[in-house]
Amino acid sequence: MRSIRRPLLSAFSALFFVVLTSGWMLAAAPSITSISPTSGPSGTSVIITGTNFGNTKGTGSTVTFGGVVASTTAWGNKSITAVVPTGVSNGAVSVVVTVGGLASNSNITFTVANPITIQTLTPPSGPSGTSVTIAGSNFGSTKGTSTVKFGTIVASTTSWSNTSIVAVVPNGIVASTVGVVVTVNNTASNTVNFPVTNPFIASISVNSVRFSAVFGHDCVSHCPNWRGS
Repeated sequence: MRSIRRPLLSAFSALFFVVLTSGWMLAAAPSITSISPTSGPSGTSVIITGTNFGNTKGTGSTVTFGGVVASTTAWGNKSITAVVPTGVSNGAVSVVVTVGGLASNSNITFTVANPITIQTLTPPSGPSGTSVTIAGSNFGSTKGTSTVKFGTIVASTTSWSNTSIVAVVPNGIVASTVGVVVTVNNTASNTVNFPVTNPFIASISVNSVRFSAVFGHDCVSHCPNWRGS
């Protein structure tokens, strides 16, 4: 029996040594407790505080903002400094630390607040019903609850991407120059002017009016008090 037990004990000891040195038994998922700051544009340095990040970054260790991998400038077991990457849509996104294939909690969020910018409107003017291509940045990949306004009136849209929107000049606008604004997640863009060229009536000149349907005769010639012009 002893001759059997010794090989088994030796095999178990070797397996335990491999497991212990490889960290399989000691591995624990990273955990994020807080981040600072909690909002900002791409390029913002964010300090991530938590546990089990590892003393060094190591191969395969990552920080993601909304699924996009971020670069890091400092890495410690309880603190990481990461840079908010480009390509993340505005709004709240989850921050996740992954170490050795184990992902942290995802309930800590960072609000990406890149400036929404309108660069050009094509065509630069037109009447109601005109399709206007709005070129710019940080509109978001999908429309969601975002809006385009011409003056104070919300316009319908026929296409939407992060850099281009096609909006239809709404009805109900008196011929004038109005500001076009894109709003995404309650953040408004810069304002670009758009002249709405709807036709309008400046004045009416009445030379003669007939009320034959009411009076049965031509009021111009039969109404002594008529003051036509």
